[in-house]
This record gives sequence, C-alpha cells and structure tokens, in this order.
Amino acid sequence: MAVLQEEKSGFDDFPAEHPQPEKKSSSPWKHLFAFTTPKQLTIVTCAVITSAAVAAGKTAYTYFLGRVFDVIAKYGAGVLGGQELLTQVSRWSGYTTVLGIGVWSLSSVNMALWITSGELRALTARKILFSRLIQKEMDWFDSRADGMSSTIIQTQGYVLSLIPDPALHRCLLIRLQTSARATDSSITSTWLSRL
Repeated sequence: MAVLQEEKSGFDDFPAEHPQPEKKSSSPWKHLFAFTTPKQLTIVTCAVITSAAVAAGKTAYTYFLGRVFDVIAKYGAGVLGGQELLTQVSRWSGYTTVLGIGVWSLSSVNMALWITSGELRALTARKILFSRLIQKEMDWFDSRADGMSSTIIQTQGYVLSLIPDPALHRCLLIRLQTSARATDSSITSTWLSRL
C-alpha cells in the first residue's frame, strides 16, 4: 500500500517545466481534397453519386425482402393460395435479382472510382512535391538536421496517406462477394420457384 502511495505522490510532483502533451487534432475534410485538381472533381463527384446509388440499392433490397416476407405471412395467414404465393414470390425474387446485379456492378464502379481518385491525388501530390524540391537551393538540403533520407521517407508517408487503405479495398471486395451471393441466391430461388 505504501508503494502505491509513493507512486501516486510521484505523479503529483510532476515538474511544471514538462508540459503534458497536447491531443493531436484531426485534420479537416478540406485537407483530404487539397491535392484534387478541377479535372479530378468529375471522378470524385461520380464516386459520391455511385456511393449514394449503392446505398439506395441496398435500401431497396431490404424493401424487396420485406415484400417477400409479407407475401409469405399472407400465405401463412391463409389469405393467399399456393399459386398466388408462387407468382408473387417469383416476381419479387426477379426484382431482387435485377437489383442485385445492378448493385453489384455499381459497387464495382464505385470501388474503381474511389481508388482512381486516391491514386490521382497521390500523383498530384508527388508532382507538386517534386517541383517544389527542384526549386530549393542546395543550402536548404544541407541544412536538414536529419538528412534528406528521413525527409523523403516522411513526405512519402504523407503521400501514401492520400491513397485509400488496402483494408478498405478488402472491405469493398467482401461487399462485392456478398452482393454476388445475394444475386446467386435470388437467381436460384427464382428458378426453383418456377419449377
């Protein structure tokens, strides 16, 4: 117990000349697009539009599944007959299949647009960085305390942060696989219901 009290008093006597580190503030959104040129805004705009379309498609998918469960509930309540159930489930399964194919293709385009925009931003950043480094005098390079190798590594890390994370790519690929499986199950259920 005495050890804990000594440790606690040691923290209370922390010298004032060593200020506590400040929390690192996050960058605003405008920094994300600082290296986006006006020509690249078309790609970013298309990426945002396809993101919205994919989100709307997933919402519609939920609605279509709800309609299928509604039809099944009506059949369970005795309101619908077997043939009417088969007809309505086949129709909603067809809609779901078309929607799944559309969302699948839009997700592919969406992923390609976001990756392309990130790569173009990184390319623009590299070009600006290179042109600014070329304009520097030799004295500037010699005055670097850590040398040029650490400066180059640090700036390369900043440039790489403009490119989307590979984990994001994996996440998008998983979503594409999920869409493909949903489309496959919709096609299978449509064909089986017609047999």
